[in-house]
Amino acid sequence: MEPSQPIPSPTASDVPRPNLTEDLASLLVVVALVGVAIREYWRSPDASLREHVATDVPWLAELLSHLQPVAVSILSGELPAIALGCAALYKVIEGYQHADAYASSPQPCFERNASLIDLNCVKRIVNRIQLKVRDP
Repeated sequence: MEPSQPIPSPTASDVPRPNLTEDLASLLVVVALVGVAIREYWRSPDASLREHVATDVPWLAELLSHLQPVAVSILSGELPAIALGCAALYKVIEGYQHADAYASSPQPCFERNASLIDLNCVKRIVNRIQLKVRDP
């Protein structure tokens, strides 16, 4: 017995999408905390913190810039692109945590800002997203 109509192949809208709401909210918190950290360089009464503006603020801004490809890939809805964006962000954060990854080390910056920005926490968020997009 032959089917009267061909079996439709799944379309993009048929593919289940992972719920990334909590993860996106967590990344938004990271963005906000990086903003707080940057603001503290000018508002803090701690003069020693202000001495590091020229080195630390660019590292904090760079972290924000590396969130952009992840956001764009999530907007696209393409699960492989999301996984690639997260893998790239994870690699960048790992580099921040190892002094030899860059000519000028970002480690001191993130150590000074550890009370606001926990890079291991950011890596956990990225891992959660990767797991969700690999197995929706």
